[in-house]
Amino acid sequence: MNGLSKISEVTNRYDVTARTLHYYEKMGLIESTRCDSSGYRLYDETAIVRLKQILILRKMNISIKDIKQIFASSNSDVVLNVLSKKADDIDSEVALLHELKEIVLEFIQQIKLIDFHNEAEVKKLYKNVETIEAQLVSGEYNGSVTSVNRLVEVAEKLDDKRLTPPIAVNTYRQSIAPLRFIGKKYKSGAVAWPDFHANGHNDLLLESLTEKLNVNLKDLYEDGDSLIGLMCHRNGFEYWLGYFTPENTPVPDGFEHEDFSGKDIATCWLYGKTDEVFAVEPIAYEKLLDEGFAPIDDWWFERYHPTRTVPDKKGYMIIDICFFANKVVDTKKTESFKQQIDGLVYGTENFINLETMVPGTNRSDLIGKAGQEVKMVDGELIICAQGDLDCMQTAETFTFPLRIDTVAKISNEHIRMYFNTGTLNLNWDENLYFCDVLSGKPYIYPGFGRVSADEYHRISWIIHPEFMAILVDGKLRFASNEFQYVHMLRTSPQTPVDCVRIGTAWGSTITVKSLAVTPIIC
Repeated sequence: MNGLSKISEVTNRYDVTARTLHYYEKMGLIESTRCDSSGYRLYDETAIVRLKQILILRKMNISIKDIKQIFASSNSDVVLNVLSKKADDIDSEVALLHELKEIVLEFIQQIKLIDFHNEAEVKKLYKNVETIEAQLVSGEYNGSVTSVNRLVEVAEKLDDKRLTPPIAVNTYRQSIAPLRFIGKKYKSGAVAWPDFHANGHNDLLLESLTEKLNVNLKDLYEDGDSLIGLMCHRNGFEYWLGYFTPENTPVPDGFEHEDFSGKDIATCWLYGKTDEVFAVEPIAYEKLLDEGFAPIDDWWFERYHPTRTVPDKKGYMIIDICFFANKVVDTKKTESFKQQIDGLVYGTENFINLETMVPGTNRSDLIGKAGQEVKMVDGELIICAQGDLDCMQTAETFTFPLRIDTVAKISNEHIRMYFNTGTLNLNWDENLYFCDVLSGKPYIYPGFGRVSADEYHRISWIIHPEFMAILVDGKLRFASNEFQYVHMLRTSPQTPVDCVRIGTAWGSTITVKSLAVTPIIC
């Protein structure tokens, strides 16, 4: 992998998210390769140079559309034209800001004439402003409108000129039956759109589905007749254009298909300028996470609703950004565990002397032994992973059930804790990754593993016969009683006794300030 950078290295070095890199690939701006042995996406020097160029242009508020135009041409005149236009826009905005300043100063002089300590005068001023606003809207204002109208005009022009990111205006979940996607597969959205329409693929596919195959897309599910831009990372980036159809729909000649089992779809509407509403799916992803959804980005898609994608008078449109959600965690159900957690009875808390910790034993299902770098600095344990699942473990052993608490800082990527065959993994592609304490069976809960880097967090892992719970900074992050170990422990005399391990993986570094293990009295 000499000369190649992993996605985690790129995101940390250039302060971009993995999903931003996905979308730059989708738009055909950069390319990655896939490592056969690990499955990681890798970026060569050409991709890194291109990424630096993109980041510089975006900092100058150059649109994705203009960046694509720049990269598509070897002519320096294209770059000069784009930058010259941006300079003109800035000059125009500066002039408008100066005019806005003069108008505001004029209002300041008027306001200075009233006494803000006099409540009656303040109410009178506020009432006057309300009256003028209402009269302007109705067209009935008879006074001097020069300053007021100009203020409105300047504000509108500034609003039109400023590059504002799209905003999330709606989120919801849909449950769908098994589907078959039929369409064309491309390496990027930049290639897909001109080819799909110029060669008549859209018309041909719709004709085949509605007439020859007698498939009514409108009856499939809400917005079922919308054109779909379907994406994934498999053998490199894939961008499909086509339509969802019922399962087992015959595939017309010249088209390809992908089958999907019954799933939930987590949807976010992004509202923004026509040229800027694309390639910003991270906005939708973050909004869905904030709303309690658990989107999975193995496959995701843009849905072009025939009505919502028609630009309004401002040139704004709505695009649906949709993620499949194989398992949506019910956050209300998590909250129901609070009373049980608050009622737990604990034994004596065991604070671990970090200097006595020893190199940990990796899980038995892994081949080979990974290296690590460990050092104590100012009483804190710093673990630098050189491979997969590097960890340090306590010299003492502890008996189930128990609570593990650590105060730690993550420089990037993962933080992991282990007890018996159980694993708690946070910040693993933003997922909560958990392995069963008895069976080692893995569970993945998308979006619930996020913890911010480069600051200390208190992470608490409660392993109880009735449930498992995770708290971050004292706030309940996740809880469930669905795990196999919960049911096994109710019927089996087996009681896990083991040391506690803490570590990280794949070049990541964590700093452990404290580690404590507390028995739970049942």
